Amino acid sequence: MYEDNPMAMVMEKWQTYYFGDNSYGRPIIGNEANIQAFNQQMLFDHKAELYTKDNLIIVIAGRIIDKQAITTQLENEFNILPANKK
Repeated sequence: MYEDNPMAMVMEKWQTYYFGDNSYGRPIIGNEANIQAFNQQMLFDHKAELYTKDNLIIVIAGRIIDKQAITTQLENEFNILPANKK
């Protein structure tokens, strides 16, 4: 489907040409060989490594009336996350 979009293909070719083989020149989602190399367990492991309490920042903006209620809700929502990276 992605390759059926001419504008996306032009942009990908342009990035590869101008930036070469580095993070700016490669497709965001990766190439087909890279994607094919992943399995479900690798994705779950990657998520578990990244989504930890020590690697999370929550920003709340606006008029906060009940700080304790927000704190309690956040603790309830995020208590399933591991405390630290592996």
